[in-house]
Amino acid sequence: WEELVRDFEVAAANSRAEAPDPDAEALQAEALRVAADIEAFRGELESLGVECKAYDTGLVDFPAQLDGRDVYLCWQRGEPRVEHWHERDAGFAGRRPLAPAGVPSSS
Repeated sequence: WEELVRDFEVAAANSRAEAPDPDAEALQAEALRVAADIEAFRGELESLGVECKAYDTGLVDFPAQLDGRDVYLCWQRGEPRVEHWHERDAGFAGRRPLAPAGVPSSS
C-alpha cells in the first residue's frame, strides 16, 4: 500500500490539467482498493480478538491466560508458530518464550 501511495504521489505530481498522467488515476484506485482490503483484514482479526501491533513486521498479540493471569501470546511474521508471550502491560520488549508442553513455566 505504501509503495502504491508513493507511486501515485509521483504520478500525480507529474500530472497537469492540460496533460493528465493516465497512471495517476489507476494508481489512486489501486491504493484505495488495497487500503480497503487492509482495513477489512484488520477488522476480521480484531473480531477474533487479535491485536495488530506493527503492520510493517506483522506483529500481533492474542489475549490468553497463562498460569491464571491475563497475558498476550505474541507472534511476528516469519515465526513458524506462536512461541512467545508477554504481560499485558509489557509489550514486545517483555516477550518471553512459552514453556514447552508439559513443562511448567518459570515465571
